[in-house]
Amino acid sequence: MFNIIKNLKIFKIYITLLILFSALLYSEEKAEITVYVENPIPGKLTPLIYGSFVEFLLDYINGPCGMYAQEIHNRGFDEPINEKTGIEIWNKLPWCNNLESVQQVFGGYNKNGERYLKLISANKTNSIGVYQKVWLSDNTDYEFYIYLKSDKAPELLNIKFTDSTFSTVYFNKSITKFPKEWEKISFRIPEMDFGFAYLILEIKGIGELDLDESSLMPLNNVSGVRKEYFDLYSKWKPGIIRYPGGCFADLPASRWFNGIGNIDQRKSPNYDWAYFPQRLDFGTDEFIQFCESIGAEPHIVVNFGSGTPQEAANWVEYCNGDINTYYGKIRAQNGHPKPYNVKYWEVGNEQNLPLSMGYLPPKDMAKRYLEFYDAMKKVDPDIKIMINGEILNAYDYFNKIMDVVGQKLDLYSWHITSSAPADEISDVDTYLGLLSIQNDLTKYIAKLENWIDLRGLYPQVKQAVTEWWVEYNRFWREDIRCNTLEFAIASAVFNNLFAKHPRTIELAERTHNVGLIKSDIDIVTGKRVIYGTPTFYVSAMMRNYCGPNVYSTKVLCGSFNTPENRDVWVSENVPWLDVLASGSKDTLYLCVINKHPYLPIQTRLNYSGKINGLLADVFEINSINLLDMNTIDKPKNILINEKKWIVNDYYQFPPHSVTILQLQINTVFHKDNYIDIYPNPLNEFAFVVIRNSDVKPSSYTLYDIMGNVVMQSDVQLNDNYFKVDLRNLGKGFYLLKMVFGSEFKFKHLIKN
Repeated sequence: MFNIIKNLKIFKIYITLLILFSALLYSEEKAEITVYVENPIPGKLTPLIYGSFVEFLLDYINGPCGMYAQEIHNRGFDEPINEKTGIEIWNKLPWCNNLESVQQVFGGYNKNGERYLKLISANKTNSIGVYQKVWLSDNTDYEFYIYLKSDKAPELLNIKFTDSTFSTVYFNKSITKFPKEWEKISFRIPEMDFGFAYLILEIKGIGELDLDESSLMPLNNVSGVRKEYFDLYSKWKPGIIRYPGGCFADLPASRWFNGIGNIDQRKSPNYDWAYFPQRLDFGTDEFIQFCESIGAEPHIVVNFGSGTPQEAANWVEYCNGDINTYYGKIRAQNGHPKPYNVKYWEVGNEQNLPLSMGYLPPKDMAKRYLEFYDAMKKVDPDIKIMINGEILNAYDYFNKIMDVVGQKLDLYSWHITSSAPADEISDVDTYLGLLSIQNDLTKYIAKLENWIDLRGLYPQVKQAVTEWWVEYNRFWREDIRCNTLEFAIASAVFNNLFAKHPRTIELAERTHNVGLIKSDIDIVTGKRVIYGTPTFYVSAMMRNYCGPNVYSTKVLCGSFNTPENRDVWVSENVPWLDVLASGSKDTLYLCVINKHPYLPIQTRLNYSGKINGLLADVFEINSINLLDMNTIDKPKNILINEKKWIVNDYYQFPPHSVTILQLQINTVFHKDNYIDIYPNPLNEFAFVVIRNSDVKPSSYTLYDIMGNVVMQSDVQLNDNYFKVDLRNLGKGFYLLKMVFGSEFKFKHLIKN
């Protein structure tokens, strides 16, 4: 970690000197952007493009810094005893020398838990018990509860919060009456501004006491989610959230029925592939309620690897069935009579990869997928089901599974990442390497669009990017470089890329644990800190300042080539500016990423519409150095900078920045401009978009440059457009004649 920080400081000095030296040579690059606001691209940009992904991995959900607000680890005392320290995470009090004084016994209040805790005291003076270090949030009271019983009651049970020496007591609650059958005791604990404390459970006096299912949660949690996470998600406003994994989704630990009902009767211990306990207290109901609280669509991944089609169908019924169905009735008994109507369902995670649990060769995977599809659609035919797919060099894989699946899918899902080695090449090359995926991924997306079109699957079938992230070819959990502005700019490129394909990409989900939301313990104060990185603020800005229409743009600017390195996307002529134009009838959002590491870009702005007003709103994320970051001691170092801009023909986009201009605009249409062609020029297909719902073409004729008829067809509109197939025609100019009742409309086409 020290070497990483040292290298970052060196790079900051290098960049600063480079900026000063460059300023002596030239002060800026120049560019030109033209936005065609009268020519929206087919499809709509929805909040689903700015989605999130939460998963049971490491301590991302369960843990002192996790999303779920439970502060006690192994709260049911189910994880086996470690003879040196006592029960896992729970430790014997230092003065308890006899191991038999602290026992685990099979059974307990939780019928789905393995064990409970028994404390045995044979001494009137010494206390017997266990303790655990817990972290506490500021500005909130806590609720504590525990189940207990005793046939040989001790004098008392102390539930204490102390410092690490056990000498300073912050809070103590003594229990002196003990039931013979399991009973829950609960009480409120006032705010303790100490960062962390030792939670002690100790008995005094001769006797025995049985304990099970303890809990310590801040009262400001929302559906079990820490308020810090809830506040960040409320700012971000992702349109959709994927759950519960990831690789976890296909493990035996991911059985959905272990995450519903009484939270104190859930399976424990519940180990993942790394033997990390992942109790499903943040289960189906908690997850969906959290989605509802921030206005996001829930997206559920069913267990393909170790589950069954019937289990998946039962999960659909639990979420979407009415109270007259078997599982719908159980949901109602759990306090949720109204169906959740979960729309998005994915069958397994990364079943295209041999290391995934349940992996099968493509055709065999597709056959088993169909069993899930049929069972789930039988329960609710209105849900959308995703199959795991490939995006990179995926022609054979796509065709193998689609030959089996046919039309029995709604979304073709795939995952993507951009990475660069942060230790093997220069820092500037690392930065440019992260950005270089743009050109190649655009081509891969276009290929997949084409394959879907060729099979006649569109508009039924679209693409779903169910995981995407950026990394540095090393373990992201500890990588401080994920906190940087550089990382945010690379993430912004992905956001723009997906948003530019509204016709066929329906959703995209960003893994929030990789450089978006950070949580850790401050070693100076001992307090837990949860904060947004620059990537978080870029994601929130791009999500909240965009419109449903995506407009065609023309960008003239300089470009760069990436270094030859096996660990980066090698690409040529990557433009310095990346532009997304979106908006509504009266508002234009121009999102511009200046990738240049040290130069501003003076840019001429052209619009095919009239700008209203003298002032525009500007939202910008930038900093002096690429490797400036938000840290645990400076969590708000880089935020969204909001300002006003006097509208003119030029804007200077700062180096390594993401800028959104919000302009009020009137679209000026000529009388025939309700007909748009996209793309034009084109390679294979032309999409003819009719912007006026009052008129519809009945047929079209296509002429070559000599006036010869090369194609004729009736028109079948999909929503508001139809497709013209020019694959069998040569390069050149063509004239498209369309019949609108008694009128004819003409448009020119150019085939590359």
